[in-house]
Amino acid sequence: MELTGDSLVFLSAVDTLSGSATTPELRVETGLSKNKIHYQYQKLEDEGFIEVSYADSGVGNRIPPKVATLTTEGVEALQQEKRNLEASEGGPYLEPEKVVLSRSEFVEFQEENEELQRRLNVLEQKQSELLEFEKSAIDLLQRRYDYLNELNKRVIALSEWRNDVNHYLLACELAFNKINFDFGKALDVVSEDYNYTDEGLKALYQKD
Repeated sequence: MELTGDSLVFLSAVDTLSGSATTPELRVETGLSKNKIHYQYQKLEDEGFIEVSYADSGVGNRIPPKVATLTTEGVEALQQEKRNLEASEGGPYLEPEKVVLSRSEFVEFQEENEELQRRLNVLEQKQSELLEFEKSAIDLLQRRYDYLNELNKRVIALSEWRNDVNHYLLACELAFNKINFDFGKALDVVSEDYNYTDEGLKALYQKD
């Protein structure tokens, strides 16, 4: 396998650190991100260039970090890469450019990364709350729409009933006029709880 890019940087850093290095040391030595470091762990271990283990302890209460140790195959791959570069460029092999951080810069980098992660968590929480609020608002609007729709149906039904009553009253008025029925007198009779008899009913009509 030909070593290129991050793989070459990773193995060169392990070699520089006496053939064994932890994840924090590799991040400082290479400048690679945490995800890229872990990807190289898996990739280079599968190729047999490193052995992966864990340190005896971590910093504070943190989990002990991974440790990458160069294997014989890894050393030979680095040496072969140096020879290939010297042959292709016609000069001595130059180590890949490294980003070197001091301990204080590394601690600052870690703190900034943790702060960014905290902010990301806050944003994710707010996004979740907004989605829940949006769902509740939609449910509320749907209920109000259903209520107004039902209310509108009742208003329409009431309007139709009112029209029917008006038509009925008009028909009654026309009928009463035709038979010369004294509607006002009928209302008076009803209001006085008049006891309807044949004579009483006849009194409501005015004969021509």
